[in-house]
Amino acid sequence: MLTRQLIHTAVQAALVEDAPWGDVTSQLLIPEEARATARLVAREPGTFAGGEVFAAAMTLTDPAIDVTLHLPDGGRFEAGNALATVEGPARSVLQAERVALNFTQRVSGIATLTSPFVAEVAHTSAR
Repeated sequence: MLTRQLIHTAVQAALVEDAPWGDVTSQLLIPEEARATARLVAREPGTFAGGEVFAAAMTLTDPAIDVTLHLPDGGRFEAGNALATVEGPARSVLQAERVALNFTQRVSGIATLTSPFVAEVAHTSAR
């Protein structure tokens, strides 16, 4: 079972691996008081997954980041749909985005690939 603790442990490890000293470029180029709003927008149709992981990457980086998920896990989307919106300190949003996107792209890709198979057996007792 994928628990919140397991998600936080994996995300925290990925954040440290990605930027052990923080996002040095953002620290040098972006004013500390700068704020950012960003949207996660789909490039092609699919099945959304990893919302909790996406949010964890953002909020573990900085609890001041607000995350709004626009779809539940398993929700279908089309190209151009906004899947999530984040708002918070610009430096923190930029630091978290790589890890958040890596996890979400991977698990949404898996969900999209398996979705037709799930639909194919939906009328059976297979789970």
